[in-house]
Amino acid sequence: MLLFMMLSAGFGFTVRFCCPYMLGGMNRFSVWLTRNPLSLMSIAMPVLSGVGQVSVDESGKKNVFAVYLPGVDLRGPQYIMSLGLPLLSKVQAPENEPDVTLPVVADEEKTVQLSKDCLVAIYNTHTGETYALTDGVDRLEGQRGGVTKAAVTLKKVLEEKYGIRTAISDRINDEVYNNAYLESEKVARDLIARNPKLQLVLDIHRDSAKSREQTMVEIKGEKAARVMIVVGSDARSPFPGWEENRDFAQRVADRMNELYPGLSLGVRVKEGRYNQHLHSNSILLEIGSVDNTTDEALYSAGLVADVLAGMINKND
Repeated sequence: MLLFMMLSAGFGFTVRFCCPYMLGGMNRFSVWLTRNPLSLMSIAMPVLSGVGQVSVDESGKKNVFAVYLPGVDLRGPQYIMSLGLPLLSKVQAPENEPDVTLPVVADEEKTVQLSKDCLVAIYNTHTGETYALTDGVDRLEGQRGGVTKAAVTLKKVLEEKYGIRTAISDRINDEVYNNAYLESEKVARDLIARNPKLQLVLDIHRDSAKSREQTMVEIKGEKAARVMIVVGSDARSPFPGWEENRDFAQRVADRMNELYPGLSLGVRVKEGRYNQHLHSNSILLEIGSVDNTTDEALYSAGLVADVLAGMINKND
C-alpha cells in the first residue's frame, strides 16, 4: 500500500549519505530522484528493479498501470519479502496445522409419539385437598388444591416422556364435601365412556392423618412425598373382582419401591368402593399428606409416572 501511494504521487526524494572518509569538498554525496521513487526503493529492495513502469500521460497524471515481477514466484508475502530482505529467508514458515475434526452435533431428541388412544384417565374426587406447608391450609374450599397440580404433573410426564396419551378432568367435585364421590363417579363414568381403550384410572388425593416424618423421603437427592395406594372392597356394596384390583395395586407398590426405594407406603384396603368398580385397573393414590409441600408432591407424581409407564402397553 505504501509503495502504491508513493508511486502514484510521484514524489521526489533527497537522500544524503554522510561519508567522513570522502575529503576534498566531496564529503557528501547527494542523489536527487525526481518522479522516480522506484529507483531509490530498488536500492534497498533489489526485487523491485523488475517492476514494470508506470504509464503517465502528457499532463503528468498517472493512468491505469500494471505491476509485474519478472521471474518472481508469487508464493506468498514471506517469499517476496525475503528477496529484498535476505534475513527473512531464514525464517521457517509454520507447517500447516492439522485438520481439526469438529464434534458431530447430535440431532435433537425426537418428539415422543403419543399413543393414538387415551390409555390413562385421571381425576380428583377431593379437588380442594392441598399441602399446608405450601398453602398454609389443608383445603382450598371450592377451588383446585395442590392435588390437582400433582394430577397435571402425572399427565405431563406420561405424555411428554413416555408418549402415553392421558385424559384428565379438572372438574371441582367437592364443593359439597359429603357428595364428592357421587360427583366424581359421574366424572369417572364419563372418562371411561369416552376412552374405551383405558388401561388405568387414577383418583389423586393426599393423606390427612400421617405426619411429615411418615410421608417424606429423600430420593435421588430430592425430597419426595411418599405414596399410599388405597383400594376398595365389597364390604359395603357389591364389587365383583375387587381382589384383582387389589393385586394390581400391590404390583404397582412393589414396582414403585423397586425403582424408588421408600416411595411407596404400601396398599391399604378399605370398605368403600371409591369408584373402582367402574374399571378393572382403578386405584386411588394418596400422594403425601397435609404436611408435605406441593413441590414434594409434584416430584413424586413424576416418579409415579415412571412406575406406571412400565405397566402400560402402548401397542394395544
